Amino acid sequence: MNLANYKMTDEPPAGACPSAHTPVIFPDGRVSACIGPVIDLKVKHPLLLGNLREESLARILDAAETNAVLHIIRVWGPSKLLEMIQASGYAGRLPARFVDGSICHLCYSILSDAGLREAAAELARDRQLLERTAYGRQYYLNETSMLEAIGPGGAQSERPAVRAV
Repeated sequence: MNLANYKMTDEPPAGACPSAHTPVIFPDGRVSACIGPVIDLKVKHPLLLGNLREESLARILDAAETNAVLHIIRVWGPSKLLEMIQASGYAGRLPARFVDGSICHLCYSILSDAGLREAAAELARDRQLLERTAYGRQYYLNETSMLEAIGPGGAQSERPAVRAV
């Protein structure tokens, strides 16, 4: 992507991702939560939900229910993920300039960097963040499946397991 062709800003784009609500299945078996630029990444990342050649669609979708990074992006947007990563000590790795109004560019910037992917994975393992995200899904999207999956009172239920991203 030639960034010289875009208006750049110091402010990350605000808003939830309107595109990460429906998974996409590619001919090679990949199941992705995103149809944007991250599909070009050749590494595992939180929006790459799995591969049908390795596991069933039901298992992939069940695991996606507790994918905190995916649902942070769906509920609050990648700018919230950026804010959380920054607060966890990775400020030096974060992009300083952003394509104006492009949440896709922000997601790609985060997920294409190995250190930032690891920071996102660390965040996704935090039980409080998982619960906050589940309540956010219930409040903003009227979705209860994540709360049901992680179980009441902070106990992890049998289905599905929290999947590290």
